[in-house]
Amino acid sequence: SLDRPRLMLYVWAILSGSLAVACEILFKTTRSYWSLAAVFLPLAVAINYSVFRLVREAQSLPAAFVVFSFVTLAARTAAWIWLGDVISAGTWAGIALLTIAVVVRHLWP
Repeated sequence: SLDRPRLMLYVWAILSGSLAVACEILFKTTRSYWSLAAVFLPLAVAINYSVFRLVREAQSLPAAFVVFSFVTLAARTAAWIWLGDVISAGTWAGIALLTIAVVVRHLWP
């Protein structure tokens, strides 16, 4: 079961990672930065705040990094598949290793 601090670590990791990947998708699919500058500025503030909360909720910086890295890599992979990009074998291996790291971190506090 998840206690509140551990739950909040995952909540902030999912929020910050999802916002960061949404911003990356907008960068990749938009021809001009300035056409969406009004979207990018609040998005950047939201990303920074959620990363701040993630770091504050984590027991340590590496704990926050492992969960955030897993979320962003999984979201990036889903986004690249959705955008039709090819995912290399090395990326799949990285996803597997980060998944193992998150599971180990969760089961072995």
